[in-house]
Amino acid sequence: MPQRYFRFLFWLVFSVVLLGSFLPNKIPFPVTFNHDKFLHFAAYALLYFFAEKAYVTLYSRFFLGFVVIGFGLAIEITQNFILYRHADSFDIIANACGVLFAASLAQFYKFSKKIQESSDNVIR
Repeated sequence: MPQRYFRFLFWLVFSVVLLGSFLPNKIPFPVTFNHDKFLHFAAYALLYFFAEKAYVTLYSRFFLGFVVIGFGLAIEITQNFILYRHADSFDIIANACGVLFAASLAQFYKFSKKIQESSDNVIR
């Protein structure tokens, strides 16, 4: 898939995360604690995945991870100043874990592909 599609998907997910972070939260907090953290984890894993696919030719993976985690941190700090939202340090941790998971998964995939290629060369 061309990079422009991944860039479109990155900015789409970015916009959804940004919009969802500033809209009023209608779900009671104690009931949905685990669900909320999973959503943070998944959203930031997806955001990093698309950032890597879209911009890895321009920026390093480390820089992209830093930017995505920084974006999550900035949102949490901003939510502290919005009356109907609240900042949560566990959200920051869930965001960072999602980014680290997506980055680790990508590295594991590349490593397994490299192992597969080297084993194919040994057999020949």
